[in-house]
Amino acid sequence: MKFYSPIKTMNKIQTYREVFKGRTDVVPKFWQTKDAQRLGYSPLCRNEWIEGLCHKPYRTCDNADYIPLSDELIQGHLTGRHILGVYPLLKEIIRVTLLVLTLTTITTIEILSLI
Repeated sequence: MKFYSPIKTMNKIQTYREVFKGRTDVVPKFWQTKDAQRLGYSPLCRNEWIEGLCHKPYRTCDNADYIPLSDELIQGHLTGRHILGVYPLLKEIIRVTLLVLTLTTITTIEILSLI
């Protein structure tokens, strides 16, 4: 198990927030079916799969209680626990601040360790 220094981890979280600017009130998480035939990103919701509240697989839901972006979610992304996305269109400012890269040989952790 690799040891992560709290100071270094906080710097990486701060760097992640600066590089991947987007909405912070809702965060998409990557998912795929067991057979990997379907995959995508869906907003994290506290009511996901709760009977009577969650209306999956429908795209809209009156009971949505979206989970905002947090340092814990970012740390989980950086350590490979889950894959987060970003909704780049900011609510308060009508602009997008995003650069898209496709990297196949290095990981997000390796990228942030270079910064």
